[in-house]
Amino acid sequence: MYGPILLKRKAQRLRTKTGDTRYYHPHENLKMDFHSIVTKHFSRPIVMLATEPMVTAIAFYASFVFALLYTTLEVFPIVFLQYRHWSLLVSTLPFISLFVGVLAAVVLSLLGVDEPTVVADYALSGAAMLRLRAKLIQKYPEGRETLENIDEVFSADPAQMEQLLEHINEQYGSVSSYVEGLGAAPGLVERLRAALLEPRP
Repeated sequence: MYGPILLKRKAQRLRTKTGDTRYYHPHENLKMDFHSIVTKHFSRPIVMLATEPMVTAIAFYASFVFALLYTTLEVFPIVFLQYRHWSLLVSTLPFISLFVGVLAAVVLSLLGVDEPTVVADYALSGAAMLRLRAKLIQKYPEGRETLENIDEVFSADPAQMEQLLEHINEQYGSVSSYVEGLGAAPGLVERLRAALLEPRP
């Protein structure tokens, strides 16, 4: 989330909690009007896209990356709905694996597990995914060619988790800051650690 917005909300929260009016952020005085919306949010990006080569290059690169990302996600319903003939609801269940993988990495990081261990834990899923593909091929032999040609779906490449954690650290500083930016309640990390960690003997 945008830094000044977080600081503004923090100042407002501290004023309400302590009654001290010294907690203040300049962003609280900014007012949105029609002119600023048009110039800052509509015309200026178009001008920069047309006149700044670096902005243009980054925009095309980001478009390409997001196209690959959403094309990959589109593979799930194609494979399981069209080729496996699963029902519409059941064919979307594999998306849960993406959520579970990211959630597990975030929780482990919040608990203080070091990054190499998180990556190694994610890589352990690779063997299970290969066994799952073998079972699917055995059960649906007519789909062998399709299943054997979608390695990305049945893999747990450690580099993918490394890139995810690297992105979070670059953009937010740490996993804890990322969770706080999502709006996690104060003290959530401490309560999570108290509930899941055992004291050292």
